[in-house]
Amino acid sequence: MRQLMDNPNDYNGVSIRQANNEDRAEIDRLMRCGFDLNYREGWSSDALSSLMQWPKCLVFLALNTNQNIVGFIAVRYGLEEAELLLIVIDPESRRQGIGCSLLEAMVERLGILKMRSIFLEVRENNHDAVRFYQKQAFVQVGTRPRYYQALDGTWAAALTMMRKL
Repeated sequence: MRQLMDNPNDYNGVSIRQANNEDRAEIDRLMRCGFDLNYREGWSSDALSSLMQWPKCLVFLALNTNQNIVGFIAVRYGLEEAELLLIVIDPESRRQGIGCSLLEAMVERLGILKMRSIFLEVRENNHDAVRFYQKQAFVQVGTRPRYYQALDGTWAAALTMMRKL
């Protein structure tokens, strides 16, 4: 099994490495362009900085062949379970397998850490994301009604999904 540490590893042509404090500006840039602004789903710069300091949190970056950061994934873990907090791919780099590569690298690390499952929440009307997670072996295990509120005041449920590791 490959071990992803501080050195980048190749996952299907994408380099994956652990994020560090010097990457915060690029992570923030991806956060601003990676979510539907109508639902205010992105995290603030301060929240992202705090996230990177959590003791049981992993943040991995995807770098293209030019070594530009084109995506990231953040997970927190403990007690044999992990929670996928964020996965963001630059809109210009989507549908190239980068999300799959990030998730593969993270699942590999979580296996090393003896995690047994990974959970996430996704907006029910984010159809592309729901399909992506289903293709990655996540199954719906619950629903949180009226979880996301749009700027126009309408609500969307969150689907809780899980994948066994």
